Amino acid sequence: MGRTIIIIFLCTVVEGEIGKHSFISIKKTWLEAQSYCRLYYTDLSFVSSQSDQDMVVQAAGGKDPTGWIGLYRDPDNTTAWMWSGGGIITYQNWDSGEPNNFFGKESCVTIVFDGKWNDATETRSFPFYSAKVKLGLS
Repeated sequence: MGRTIIIIFLCTVVEGEIGKHSFISIKKTWLEAQSYCRLYYTDLSFVSSQSDQDMVVQAAGGKDPTGWIGLYRDPDNTTAWMWSGGGIITYQNWDSGEPNNFFGKESCVTIVFDGKWNDATETRSFPFYSAKVKLGLS
């Protein structure tokens, strides 16, 4: 007599959403800011739309919004940009003339006073934006 084996696959969908962007006024280099965000939040903030951009800038609470976000230049392709948490850039909000990779040393990105983006040297110290991502099962 033969045996019938039934295999049941359970599929779970994991959904993620940005729960909150926080503006951290402590000045750190990009790598220090990334480490801080990964320790206390999820990662440096990422921006995939104008509404994301607005939420990030609002996190500064009316202060000068200049600060690191999670965007950095791909070391294997200097014309490509990637997010700290993974993924390629799909939305851009560069300031006029940016990114310019001044002296070939600007590999990370800040939001500047008008909410636009500027590439900057990763060893400079700026405040930064952290994102807290909420994951849920559905």
